[in-house]
Amino acid sequence: MAKGTKTAAFATSSRINHDASKYYNSKLYAELPKPNGIDSERIDDVPLLMHWMLKMHIDEIIDAAIGATHGNRQGLSYGQLAV
Repeated sequence: MAKGTKTAAFATSSRINHDASKYYNSKLYAELPKPNGIDSERIDDVPLLMHWMLKMHIDEIIDAAIGATHGNRQGLSYGQLAV
């Protein structure tokens, strides 16, 4: 089995079995929050989420923040597309 590589001062020669923990544990990433899991929504919750976004007028808030659509654009607004 091939020995893995580690991050050097300037890149690395190979990415197979590469340990980049030295780089990601450096001061560059020290201020970033550590991920504590993946947040996701169940697919059967989408209609419920859409209902609440419409009741909260999220589409109107987005339209007010972004402004009018391009003059040649027709159809749904940016807020309607987002919801």
